[in-house]
Amino acid sequence: MEGFRIVFPGHKQIRTEGFEVEEAGEGEVLIETEATLISTGTELTALTGDFPKDSAWSRYIKYPFIPGARSVNVKLYILPYTLHIVGDVCEREKQGHGEVADGYPQRS
Repeated sequence: MEGFRIVFPGHKQIRTEGFEVEEAGEGEVLIETEATLISTGTELTALTGDFPKDSAWSRYIKYPFIPGARSVNVKLYILPYTLHIVGDVCEREKQGHGEVADGYPQRS
């Protein structure tokens, strides 16, 4: 499955990039995200690079920086289940070996 994201390669630089999303392994969670929110505090600070060189910001913000504070998610993949998020309710369906859920291959 392919995803895309916003990246700050350096201060005052923005680009989008595609990336390959790895399948979730045993004990891992894969979250399908519909939208990501960007904080005007942290992400704006990362984008501008306007912080002291020896500060908590300089230890936290490393380029390339991938912004995103909160997200709107549509599915959680917790093997061997797929949780379909409907409002605040999650519906669970068990995935068999090699089956496909909504076009995305699942492990069992």
